[in-house]
Amino acid sequence: MKRGTNTKITTENNTEITTNKKTSCHKFETCDMEHAKLLFQFILETNSEHKEPNFEKWANEFRLIRERDKKTNQQIVYLLEWSQNHSFWKKNILSPSKLRKQWDRLVIEAKEEHEVKKNEQIRKHSGSHGRFAKEGYEKLPEPTRKWRELTDKEREESQQEYENNIEWLGEDA
Repeated sequence: MKRGTNTKITTENNTEITTNKKTSCHKFETCDMEHAKLLFQFILETNSEHKEPNFEKWANEFRLIRERDKKTNQQIVYLLEWSQNHSFWKKNILSPSKLRKQWDRLVIEAKEEHEVKKNEQIRKHSGSHGRFAKEGYEKLPEPTRKWRELTDKEREESQQEYENNIEWLGEDA
């Protein structure tokens, strides 16, 4: 990317005049600035005295995440939210460059966390041999009763939809 443009002008008596016009090296979009401001808002929730960043540099870094790393806005926002709600990562992702650097590690951890929660949910709702227990059915919370009332096909479709919610995270746009 060019930071400036040199222009040479030759006059009638062969005198050269050189001008240096500065041009912006940042060509981010509105969504990139929105991501920068979102990250800063998350950081302020943890540390209200955090120094205000150079939002143009941050927006440009989000542009790089989108364009060079081929990540979608949906992936960026998801990982921003996930990292800033994680006790370890919210202390370590304090700039878009750190988000970009740690992207693959964050995706792996988010998927692992999702898998653990999914397995806990399955164990919680299943009885012996993977079958749903019928004892105490009336005492179960409403969502659990509704889950048990689903047909096997409906339950399978619901589980597949649940699993697909995180699958896109590691995929290229």
